[in-house]
Amino acid sequence: MKSTAEVLDSLQLLLPFDFDLQAVFESYLTAEHKGFLSLLLEIEPFVASFP
Repeated sequence: MKSTAEVLDSLQLLLPFDFDLQAVFESYLTAEHKGFLSLLLEIEPFVASFP
């Protein structure tokens, strides 16, 4: 399973731009979405341990 950062980095390889994609991505999120993303990033390391 790829992490959120790995997915965004892979997407950047497909685009002809050189910028911090994750920073730009997060700037378009609402406060609720930023909170949800923070929650996902916190639990992500533990998801791999589930069968």
